[in-house]
Amino acid sequence: MDPQSAWTAFLSNLPSEIRALQENPPEDVLGNGVGTDQLIAALSEQVSPPSSVHERALDSRHGTAAYLAAGWRHIVFRHARAVIILIEHDFSVEAQASARVAIEHAIALQRLSQAADEGTIGSFVGELAYRAQQRSGRQLAYLQELDDSGGGENAALLQAAASSHADSAVSRSKEYPNLGTTKGLFDGLPNGRHLHTVYSQLSEATHAAIASATPYIFEAARSGQPVPAAPRPVSWTETALLLCWSCWAAEDAMVRFLEDGSDLATRQIEIMATVGLASG
Repeated sequence: MDPQSAWTAFLSNLPSEIRALQENPPEDVLGNGVGTDQLIAALSEQVSPPSSVHERALDSRHGTAAYLAAGWRHIVFRHARAVIILIEHDFSVEAQASARVAIEHAIALQRLSQAADEGTIGSFVGELAYRAQQRSGRQLAYLQELDDSGGGENAALLQAAASSHADSAVSRSKEYPNLGTTKGLFDGLPNGRHLHTVYSQLSEATHAAIASATPYIFEAARSGQPVPAAPRPVSWTETALLLCWSCWAAEDAMVRFLEDGSDLATRQIEIMATVGLASG
């Protein structure tokens, strides 16, 4: 079946209401009438604080967790800036990858701040270390495969590394028997399920899958014409809203890890209020 026929068949099998949404997507705005342009303008203000606040003294009582929080905070803001730059230069589809990174790190910061409030930072950071250990185990297995294919010149060295890693991994697996996937970061947060839904949509648009190709093949499937080089615009309002939230979430979490406890989250709330958003 050619793409145009497949598209027609796809539409014909949809309920009439859903088919109408496919053929004529609704205006991409929030319930208060605020659209992407207003949200991106607010986001631009959120990520442009005075230069003096970019590097702030950390509270040593939280140890390495404070450094982790500061690094994640910078990641949230840099990727939010990257989103703005990409959208300004007509790369809104490609900006979804940076939006995904910013939201995921903001969620992680909120979970880290919860751990600080509950006195469980050690356990939270331990889980992160275990995740990293699992990834390094996969990398070691890959290196062993490469070495085997090249004659096994480094077999003894890699075997020793793998043995040491396995012993440590067994110990940590007993510590964290119920460690989940990235979705676990979203659990326990207000509106965590909805946040994860939007994050998942961004993930699907980022990885090599049908969803990532949709902005390019949508019009071609409808018209039967060649696939255009310029993608069909994607809906950005809800993602832009979550990026605004992410900047607040990052600053809200950072309050716990700063030596002076400076509260820049209040400034974020004030900016968000100009477009009818609340921080919760």
